Amino acid sequence: MKNLYDESIMWGTHASVKNIDNKICQKVYEEYTMTTIKDHVIDEWVFNTIKSLDLESLVKLYDYVFNTIRGQITSYTMEYYEPFIEDILNIDTYYIIDSFIKIYRDVIILSENSILIGDMNFSNIIFGKNGIKVIDFDNYKKSTLSRNKLIE
Repeated sequence: MKNLYDESIMWGTHASVKNIDNKICQKVYEEYTMTTIKDHVIDEWVFNTIKSLDLESLVKLYDYVFNTIRGQITSYTMEYYEPFIEDILNIDTYYIIDSFIKIYRDVIILSENSILIGDMNFSNIIFGKNGIKVIDFDNYKKSTLSRNKLIE
């Protein structure tokens, strides 16, 4: 993927941000999508359903998944999930948990318009309103590059 990078590189102590030209963002995104489905053996309709969620619903699904894993789902907390229960929670619980973890285990929401996805094929990718940025976080915990500097 080196040929996809432009010359805009910002360096932190142990991290670099590489901007990908907007013209090829769609191609990279499609490759990422298909690779994720293939490598993790996730049904495409489940992937697309999860991927289509807005930020609020994504956070709710995240909460749902990990509360379910911890056995902390109650009738009270289920009211919190009502807005998207028709679309998401009719999927078998264990299946959605497994699929969600496979897709979003490395997702960090940076802002309303971008998320950071850790992916072995495309390094770390931010999908944002201004295109895609690939961030190489080698030893990121030691980096002086703060999350605030990465937010669009």
